Amino acid sequence: MGTVFNKKELLVLLQDFHCLTGLRSAVFDSYGIEVLAYPPELPAYCRLIRSVPDGKTGCYLCDQAACRKATRQKQTIIYPCHAGLIEVITPVQIDGAVVGFLLLSHIVQGGR
Repeated sequence: MGTVFNKKELLVLLQDFHCLTGLRSAVFDSYGIEVLAYPPELPAYCRLIRSVPDGKTGCYLCDQAACRKATRQKQTIIYPCHAGLIEVITPVQIDGAVVGFLLLSHIVQGGR
């Protein structure tokens, strides 16, 4: 059974984080499936990439690989996504067990 997240309280945290940083963040469950994101809509660049089957598959596989690597290393991972944007994923742990992930995504290197 996967972790149950309080989405109402989690949304407040994601909104506050976005207000402070301007970054989109998402929470994934322990299986690497998105639970909640803010803002909920993807940036235009990502929507364009995901508008074709290979792009959509690439995003999914990239997220899954990042979740696996963060689980193995039990630490924050900074990496380029398959479309060239910078992403950061950190495992959410309880008593050393990974119960989910926090993803900071769609960071343009050198962006303002």
